Amino acid sequence: MLNIVVVYGSLYVGGSIVQYLAQLKNLSIVGQSRGADDAMQIIGATRPHVVIIDAELKDGLGLEVLQRIKQLKLPPVVFMTAASLYSQYRTECMKQGADYYFQLPDEIESLVNTLSQLASLFSTVDKKAKSETESRKKN
Repeated sequence: MLNIVVVYGSLYVGGSIVQYLAQLKNLSIVGQSRGADDAMQIIGATRPHVVIIDAELKDGLGLEVLQRIKQLKLPPVVFMTAASLYSQYRTECMKQGADYYFQLPDEIESLVNTLSQLASLFSTVDKKAKSETESRKKN
């Protein structure tokens, strides 16, 4: 199961993303946050595989959350999103270490497809690891 934390200033946008993600297999939303400090606490407590961050958090700290995540010993994959058409968001997010960037709502399907692919890959790797662990226990 691919564990995800969603960090959004807007309940509407965050809720929309959660609705889309609820349709995917092998994926679990383990936390949601509306601010930078709360996000880092949730990420520390849940250790997600993926974090989806609104680059335009109301407190203006979307990039700060990204930077703090990338300083973690084993950082999760980070998806940055923004509703703004300004290309500098994409450029700055990628420069700061985002793994993916999606323009919403135009690229929501790309975000969902990418997560679905990651979930599928993770599920395959997870099953293989469990199988190898069980084989070792029998021997």
